[in-house]
Amino acid sequence: MVGIVLLALLAAAVIVGLMAGGGDAADRFDTWTARTALGLALLGEVGVAVLVTSLGPDDLPVLLAFAAVPLVLTAVPFALRALTLVSRLVTAVCALLLAVYVGITGLSIGLFFAPAALALVQLAALRARRQPDRTVA
Repeated sequence: MVGIVLLALLAAAVIVGLMAGGGDAADRFDTWTARTALGLALLGEVGVAVLVTSLGPDDLPVLLAFAAVPLVLTAVPFALRALTLVSRLVTAVCALLLAVYVGITGLSIGLFFAPAALALVQLAALRARRQPDRTVA
């Protein structure tokens, strides 16, 4: 049931993103999507922590360090505010790496980060579709 709700929210976000043509609305939606991806990665981190503490606290530092990878991969595009060619490329690479991470670790902790991966892929698609910022020299 939770998966269906998350999928519906993602579909609504994609529709809103496609309707945001450009300018200020596209900037707000870009920021919102980056924040959502980071929040979902933090939520996945909490889920992994709860899972590990229920299994045994001995493996907690190792698994939390391993689970920090998606957090870093979502924080990097969030930190890149200016829309340049480099930021678009970095966002696409982070989205690809997070999708691969979720695919490889899908049977253990990867599913905790699947919503963050979807939001990051959406962010990469939005940034690839928009025009780079033009700076006046």
